[in-house]
Amino acid sequence: MTMRDVRYALRMLWKTPAFTVVVTLSLALGIGANTALFSLVDSLLLRSLTVSNPAQLVFVTQTFSGMGIRKSAETLPKPTFDYVREHNPIFSEIVGFARLIRPAVSLEGVADSSRQVEHISTNFFRDLGVTPMIGRAPEAADGAVAVVSYGLWRTRYGGDPRVLGRALTVEGQQYMIVGVAPPRFFGLSFDTPADIWIPAPAEAPLQMIARLKPEVSPQQGEAAMQVLFRQLARVQPNTATWDDERMRAELLPAGKGLSQVRTQYRGPLLALAVLVTLVLLITCTNVANLLTLRNSARGRELSVRAALGAGRRSLLATSLIESAMLAAMGGALGLAFAKWGVSIILSMLPVAMVPETLAFTVDARVLAFAGGVSLVSALFFGLLPAWRATRGDLTAGLRATQSTPTKRMRRLGRVLVACQVGLSILLLVGAGLFVRTLTNLARIDVGFNPDGLIQVLLDSRAAGYGEGQIGPLYSLLLERVAAIPGVTSVSGIRNPLMRGGLSRTSFRSLGPNRPLGPDDVWDSAEVGPSFFEAMSIPLVRGRSFTAADFQAARPIVVVSEAFAKHYFPDQDPTVGEIGQMIVGVAKDARLPSVRTQPGPMMYMLAQPNRTNRLDALEVRIAGHVEAVAPRIRDEILRVNPRLFVAVNPMRREIERTIASERLVAAVSGFFGGLGLLLASIGIFGIAASSVAQRTTELGIRMALGADRWAVIRESMRDTTMVFGVGLAAGVAAALVGVRASAHLISDLLFGLTAVDAANIAAAGLLMITVALVACFLPARRATRIDPLAAIRHE
Repeated sequence: MTMRDVRYALRMLWKTPAFTVVVTLSLALGIGANTALFSLVDSLLLRSLTVSNPAQLVFVTQTFSGMGIRKSAETLPKPTFDYVREHNPIFSEIVGFARLIRPAVSLEGVADSSRQVEHISTNFFRDLGVTPMIGRAPEAADGAVAVVSYGLWRTRYGGDPRVLGRALTVEGQQYMIVGVAPPRFFGLSFDTPADIWIPAPAEAPLQMIARLKPEVSPQQGEAAMQVLFRQLARVQPNTATWDDERMRAELLPAGKGLSQVRTQYRGPLLALAVLVTLVLLITCTNVANLLTLRNSARGRELSVRAALGAGRRSLLATSLIESAMLAAMGGALGLAFAKWGVSIILSMLPVAMVPETLAFTVDARVLAFAGGVSLVSALFFGLLPAWRATRGDLTAGLRATQSTPTKRMRRLGRVLVACQVGLSILLLVGAGLFVRTLTNLARIDVGFNPDGLIQVLLDSRAAGYGEGQIGPLYSLLLERVAAIPGVTSVSGIRNPLMRGGLSRTSFRSLGPNRPLGPDDVWDSAEVGPSFFEAMSIPLVRGRSFTAADFQAARPIVVVSEAFAKHYFPDQDPTVGEIGQMIVGVAKDARLPSVRTQPGPMMYMLAQPNRTNRLDALEVRIAGHVEAVAPRIRDEILRVNPRLFVAVNPMRREIERTIASERLVAAVSGFFGGLGLLLASIGIFGIAASSVAQRTTELGIRMALGADRWAVIRESMRDTTMVFGVGLAAGVAAALVGVRASAHLISDLLFGLTAVDAANIAAAGLLMITVALVACFLPARRATRIDPLAAIRHE
C-alpha cells in the first residue's frame, strides 16, 4: 500500500460524489443514532454509583399491602434504624440518608433556595468508600459540620481550596464546611443530586442503604430482615409494628442509585435500543449493497489496471483504502450526529426530569462497536468484488465494452435488498405502534377542559407555616388569586393533578343498609369550593361545593359517575338520607394522568380548620395563559416571599404525563423514516443497475415498437420480485416479533395491542409505496433510451 494507492482511491471517490455522499451519510446516521441512544442507555440505566463495590448495595424498605393499595415505607424511624444496625447478621455496612424538602439555605449570608441538602449518618462517606477530594468526612464526634459537592464548590466558591472552615446555614442552623466531595459523587439519589451533606439529628428518620455480605444473597437478606422486623415489633411495640400477612421486607438494588426517572424511562429506552439496532443492520446492508453494485461494475477498470502491470495486492489495496475512507468519514460524522442526537432526545424530556448527573459523554465502547460493524461490512463488501475480478480472465475483461456484475454478485445484491426491506418492515411496525400510542393519548378526553386552566403548585412547609396557620393561608390565597383580572374561578386540591397519584379512601358504610367491606376502597381528592367550576368538570346530578359549605365545614362529598354506577346502580345518591352526604355526581375524569382509567372517585370538601394543606390551586382564566400566569405568581409571593410557587398551564402538565410516549414516538418515527430511506436507496440502486445492464435489450424493444408501459413493467419486474420477497419476510418477522415481545411492550402502548393488523398493514403499504417509486424512476428513464444509441452501446 503506497501513497499512489491512497491518491487513486481519493480520486475515485471524488469522481463519484453521489455514491460517496450517500454511503458516508448512511454510515454516519447509523453510527450516530446507535452511539447517541446507547450512550443515554448507559448513563441512565447501566452506570453505577462511584462508590466501592456498588453491586453489593441494597435499599432496605418495608412494604405494606392491603385495602387495595401497596406502598413502601422508604424512611425508617430512628429506633428501627438503630436496631437493624446492632442486630443484623447479613450486612457488613449500613448508612442512612434523607433528603430535606426545599430547606432554607444560606451561603455566606446569601439565600440560595435551589440547593439540595441531605441528612446523613456519620459513617456515610467512610462506609461507602467515598474519600473527599479536599478535607475530610464528618465524624461521630463532630458537631455541626458539612460536606459540599464538587459542583457547588466550583460554581459557588470558585474552586477555592480555602473553603474549609467557612460557614453555611441550613434551616437557621450554622454548619462549618469540612470537606468537598469528589467530582463524580452526587449522593445516592440519581434524580436529585445533593449539594450539601450534613449529619442527621439524633432522632431523625433515615432511608437505609446497606451492603450485603459477599456470601448473602438478596433473597436470604429479605428473609433475615423479615425475622428482624418481627423481633423489633416484639421488643419495641411502642415504636415499631409488624404484620406478617400485610407487611414484608424488601431489599432493592441500589448500586446504580435511587431513581424514579430510571424506572419511568427504562421501558422506552430499551424499546428504542431494539429499534436503533435494526437501523444499524439496515445501514450495514445498505452500505454493503451500494459497495457491491459499484465495485461489481468496475471489472473492466480492474482488468485494464492489471494489464498495465498492477498486481493483485495493489488492486485490493485500492478497494481497501476506499472502504476504510468511507467508514472513517462516516464514523467522524456519526460522532457529530451522536452529540446532536442526544441533545435532541434530552430536549424531549421535561426539564425537571433531566438529572444533572445525566451529562452526555460519548460512550467509546458503543462508538467502537457501531463503527467496527460498519467498517467490517464496508471492507468485506468492498473487497469481495475486487477479489473476484482479479481472479477472472483478463482478456475477457478487456474485451468487454462495459462492466456487468456476475450472476453471484447480482444474487448477493438482491439478497441484501430483500434483507433491507424485511428489516425496514420490522422497524416501521415498531415505530407505528409507538406513534399511534401517542396519537391515541393526545386525542383522549380527560374529562375536563385543560384550555385556559393553570395549576399552581404550592408548598407551605418551607415557609414555616405550622398547625392552625395553614387553613387561613389558603383561604387568603384563594381570595387574592380570585381578585386578579382575567381569573374567572379558582379552587384548590390536596394532590396536584397529572402528577401520578391520588389518595385512597374507604368508609364503613354509605348510608342505611349499605355496609362496606375491607376491599371497598376508591380514589379520593380533597378539594376546595368551586373546584368543578374551575376544572370545567360537568355535574351529572346534584350540585357542587360552595364557599358557604367551606366556611361551615360541612362534611359533604361529590362522587364520580363510575362511583354512582358501582355503588348505587338503581338509585340517585343525591336524594334521601344518602344525599345529606353525597350532594353531587360529576362526570368521570382522568386526574392522576392521561393513562389512568377512570374508576370510582370521591371528591371531599377541604375543611378550613384542618392542618392538611392544599398542594395546588386550579385557576380558570379568560384570555392568554402566558399573560395571567406571572400575575398569579407575583400575587402569591406578595403574601409570603418564602412560599414555593410553580405556575404551569394544564396543557403542559398533561404533556408531562406523556413525555415518555412522546420521546418514543418521535425517536422511533425518526428511526422508521431513516430505515425507509435506506431501503429505498437500496431498491433504487438495484433497479438502476438492472436498467443499465439491459440498456441494449430495452433499446431494441423500443425500436421494435414496444409500448412504453410494457417497457416500464419489464424494467420493474426483477426489482419488484426482490422487493416482494423482502416484504413477505418482513411482515412474517414482524408478526412473530410483536407476538414474542407483546408482554414487554404492552405497558408502552395505549388504545391498541402489539399485534395490531391495521398497524402492520399500514407499514406494509408505506413500504410498498416507497418501493414502487424507487423502482419506477429508473424504469421510466429506460423509456427515454435512444434505440440507436442503445444498439451501439454493446
